[in-house]
Amino acid sequence: YPEAFRNLGKFPGKAKLELKKDAHPVIHAPRRCPGHLKDEIQSTLDDMENMGIISKLPQGQPTEWLSSLAYARKSNGKLRV
Repeated sequence: YPEAFRNLGKFPGKAKLELKKDAHPVIHAPRRCPGHLKDEIQSTLDDMENMGIISKLPQGQPTEWLSSLAYARKSNGKLRV
């Protein structure tokens, strides 16, 4: 559906997530990535940060929720993160 996805979709404002009352914070261990992909992954993350898709957590600021990075090679050869 290329006609439906022309640009990066972003909602204005901030989202509010409602968790179940019995939800507990989870921190996943980091996944290993092959050394030859590290620069490409970092470049993709930097691009996503510059576009406002993701943001870095301030250094030294703890977080209760943390997911592992997932990545895959797309059919066009680019990296999906």
